[in-house]
Amino acid sequence: MRVGLLVVLLASAPAAWADERLGLEAEYTMGLNWALTGLCGYGCPSPLAISLRAGYEFVPFASLGLRASGVLGPEGSGRVCGTSSCDSIAGYRAASLLLDARLHTLGVTQLVGGVAIGVGRLIRLQCRCSEQYDTHGSRLPVLEIALGVRMYVVPQTVHIGIEGTYSAMFNAESAGATFNGPPVAQTGLTVSAVAASFVMGVSL
Repeated sequence: MRVGLLVVLLASAPAAWADERLGLEAEYTMGLNWALTGLCGYGCPSPLAISLRAGYEFVPFASLGLRASGVLGPEGSGRVCGTSSCDSIAGYRAASLLLDARLHTLGVTQLVGGVAIGVGRLIRLQCRCSEQYDTHGSRLPVLEIALGVRMYVVPQTVHIGIEGTYSAMFNAESAGATFNGPPVAQTGLTVSAVAASFVMGVSL
């Protein structure tokens, strides 16, 4: 009796291990980013935004991970345009490292939502316009909110999807604008943006 039970357990173990997942996730996103701050009412680049996320799914519908994000626009010049062409001064480049929490529905097609917090660097945000200095900052607090949908093209393993993201960097600074007279330095600025991205990921 005991020998028979042992045989059954040994025979069923490989099947159980095959169904068991490690809970690891890796995800890559790529899309376009648009700044919402008043500085960029017009004339700012709409650069490529990318991110790489590694996470752990601790329950079937939630995961926690780290996300590295970058806005890969032109660096710009950080000077006022004046009477020359303004194209060369425009810039939008940034990077951030975030602690990222995600929730998702179950099934082959899933609705995904997430919130991330962390620190970032705004290398430069500057419009293609005259009389306006750039906005920048280091070690800025960052908040990011994401909503999207993904579909598994390989069951429980490989997924693709689309994602919309809102992000905000706090406490940026600028030398100000010159159209009202001598520029006045500004601090405590919030730089917000939205992005639309393609998502590709793997779950193990």
